[in-house]
Amino acid sequence: MRSTAGHEDRRAVVATPVTASCSVDQTVICLLPYIWARIVAVSPSARGLEKADANPAPRVGHDVLGRVRALMPSLRPADRRVAQVLLDRAQGLGYLSITEVAAAAGVAESTVVRACQRMGFGGFQDVKRLVVRSASPGGKLVYEEISAADDSSAVLEKVVSSSAAVLSDCLATVDHAAFAAAARAIAGAGRLVLVGLGPSSPIAQDAAYRFRMLGLPVDAPVDALTQHLAARTLGARGVCVTVSHTGATKETLAATTAARDGGATTIAITSFSKSPLTRVVDHPIIAGGRGISYRVEAMASRMAHLAVIDALYVDVAFRSEQRGLLALEQHHQVAAQHQL
Repeated sequence: MRSTAGHEDRRAVVATPVTASCSVDQTVICLLPYIWARIVAVSPSARGLEKADANPAPRVGHDVLGRVRALMPSLRPADRRVAQVLLDRAQGLGYLSITEVAAAAGVAESTVVRACQRMGFGGFQDVKRLVVRSASPGGKLVYEEISAADDSSAVLEKVVSSSAAVLSDCLATVDHAAFAAAARAIAGAGRLVLVGLGPSSPIAQDAAYRFRMLGLPVDAPVDALTQHLAARTLGARGVCVTVSHTGATKETLAATTAARDGGATTIAITSFSKSPLTRVVDHPIIAGGRGISYRVEAMASRMAHLAVIDALYVDVAFRSEQRGLLALEQHHQVAAQHQL
């Protein structure tokens, strides 16, 4: 005999929200509050939100490291090792990549992200941002050696000097063999795709403009989805050049990995020698900078990345001189039409 429990339960569900004011046509509308409550009650994402809300991340200015320290006894062993690395290397955390933290803790990069989330943060980059910013004077966005007492002239002088230092440091961090290999690959590319998001997007666009001047077939989509699609269709004669300060942006990694899986040559211009991005590319070009006290955004290191792009442009121009000269002549003719 068939059980009637299910039928009785369904009758109860329908009967609960429907009142005398609900006509037959309004039944579905009347049911919506009950249905939504049931969905929220059983939703895995809702349960995840409840857990996240249970340990909200501290605001800037609060004791971020103190929070990590207080939560350590309640963490699982792998998460505890991640927390210990964050505490031990807090002073230089702004200079560390997620790969370096994972290696120091003896865990996978995904474990670092989840450990940070289980402590109530948005992820590793969020922890780094809060730790670095809380270490800055008053939590303000300042360059190293610049204080609130500096006048505008002093700020200008120090920022320009910092940028000059970044360019000088760049020569010590770039692998010359990787740079030469990247230039050869770009010069012989059947098609070139530039990938970069956020602060790296303008740098990728600048690179696309320059390589287009040399007659190279260049594609530089702005949005992440189109970058991913363009990279995936590159093929064996294609080259993907990715610009990323951290080397740990999910969308950037997805596009670069897609290019590699499709047989294309992959190049990275980034600031950290050990990152998820440097592991997946053929030719990593490390152009890091001294950065700023609040080192989440790649401010000074943008100069190093732009310098590398300029150097690649010049090297590629000489490697394909005949094609480059013809393309440059056409470029100058077009540009002249836009001048008064």
